[in-house]
Order: sequence, then structure tokens, then C-alpha cells
Amino acid sequence: MLSGGVRVTLGTIGALALMSGKILLVDDDLEMLALLRETLHTFGVILKASNGKDALRLIGEEQPRLIVLDVTMPEMSGFEILQAARLLDPCVAVLMLSAEYDVAVAKRALDGGARAYMTKPFDSAYLCAEVRRLLDGDETRVSGGAADKPWRILPG
Repeated sequence: MLSGGVRVTLGTIGALALMSGKILLVDDDLEMLALLRETLHTFGVILKASNGKDALRLIGEEQPRLIVLDVTMPEMSGFEILQAARLLDPCVAVLMLSAEYDVAVAKRALDGGARAYMTKPFDSAYLCAEVRRLLDGDETRVSGGAADKPWRILPG
């Protein structure tokens, strides 16, 4: 029982997690998937995929609110997954992660529909702040040429 007579049960905690929504983590590096899960587990239901085929299946079945997506993966790149994810659910927020410190890669991700781009290794506090911003729908508008786009490039 919390102060003010509020009773918290496991069911309440689960309901609070569901209010944030489902987060899909996609990375072929299983250690990175475990690190991301540990970092983000308080934000909601965490789904994991280590390849594009599983990621697209989970997007269709589970309808996550946010996808944290690695850029460089075998068989299907993060860019290909991003494109297919945007067709399956145009409203899903995507944060792309990459070990590449290349503005052209970041621009390609953001132009492809990602809402944020972060480099690895990442700072857990930055990642958590960005996930919270994306889940809350707090989109920062940055001039993107012909149209404003809701995205940011974050320090890793």
C-alpha cells in the first residue's frame, strides 16, 4: 500500500507498463538485445527480434508503439526493415541505432521515416530520455527542407 491509500499489485504494475505500450528491439547481436532490454524494461512490454523476418512478424502481430532498430544486420538491413515497418504501421515510432558515426547514414535513416538516430555505444540516460520522448509523442520539429520532420540525431 502506498501513501494516500493507493494499493499497488502486480496487475497494477502490468497495467502501468501497458499504458506505455510495446517496444520492439531489433538487433542481430544478442548481447546488445539483452543490454537494450535491461535498459528499457521499465517502459512497457519488451519484444525482441534478432532478424528482419521475426521483426516484421512481430510488428504485424503485436503492433508495437516503438521500434529500436539496428542499422547493420545480415539478410535484411535496418533500412529494409524500416521501410517495411512503415508500410505495416505508418504511425510506429522508430529509433535507429548504429555503430556508424556517419551523417549520411543518419540522414538516410531519418529520411526513411525514423524519428531518431543514435550511435553505439549509447549512453543509457540519453536512450531512456529519447524512448520516453517518443512514447509520449513529444516530437521536436526540425526543419527538413520542403517539410518539417519530427526527428533528432542524438549523441552516442
